[in-house]
Amino acid sequence: MLRVEEAGPAYSLAHLLNRDAGGEPFQDVLIIGAGSGNDVQGALSNGVGHVDAVEIDPVLYEMGKAITPTSPTATDE
Repeated sequence: MLRVEEAGPAYSLAHLLNRDAGGEPFQDVLIIGAGSGNDVQGALSNGVGHVDAVEIDPVLYEMGKAITPTSPTATDE
């Protein structure tokens, strides 16, 4: 798992397109298939106010909580 800054410009693409089109940062984002959390970190680093992330694979979920370099906060809700 890599830091978004190092290997993940694609995680910022939607946010950059929105910004360049004159939009304000998204306030609420839902990420389905959150994997290890890079999408979450990409959203948070681009000014998103709140992120709900869903990952149904328990192995990916636990890996993301344990070793994602940027450690977005995870809850079991």
